[in-house]
Order: sequence, then structure tokens, then C-alpha cells
Amino acid sequence: MAFISNGTTVASGGSLQNVPAPTNSQILTGVASPLCGAVGGYLFARINSTKNPDNTFSGNNDDFKYGGKNNQNIPSGTYRIMGKTHTSDGDIERLTVVLRIS
Repeated sequence: MAFISNGTTVASGGSLQNVPAPTNSQILTGVASPLCGAVGGYLFARINSTKNPDNTFSGNNDDFKYGGKNNQNIPSGTYRIMGKTHTSDGDIERLTVVLRIS
């Protein structure tokens, strides 16, 4: 078995233990490539309920807002909460980053 990346054999023989780590350029290309609002993109949002990291939710729901004072609904899709939120301590405790996963 061989592991080939971009036409270059990077490992062969049945074990992938010696596969080199990706370069910074490869990582940044993968992370920075999603367009705004696309799957893989991040959004800073206000969550109107207590949530834990890795919780998921559907967009276009009144409990999830973004956009500063306009407080628009988050667009349709599925999102993952990236930080814990609380509703009992005021607006600052409701802010977190969310990742669009579908």
C-alpha cells in the first residue's frame, strides 16, 4: 500500500506512521478557504440559551443571532458551538463563536 499526495508517494508499505505533518501553507489553505457563510466558516453569535462546547443547533432560529445591533437570525444550516454560553449573567455571557458544519 502507498499513500500518495499530489502525485508524490509520501509513505508506502502498509503503515502510515511515517506520513509527514502538513505544512503551515497546507493548513492555512484548508482553514482559510471557506467563503463567508459556507460550511467550514465561523460566525460570532449571541446565543439566547445556555449551551456547551460541541452542542449543535439549526440556524434561522430566534435563539441564535448575529450582526451587532441588527440581531439577524443566523442563516439556515447546522452549527457547532465553540464555547460555553450562559443566559443568567447578561449579554456578554451569551456571545461565542460557532462553526457551520452543514
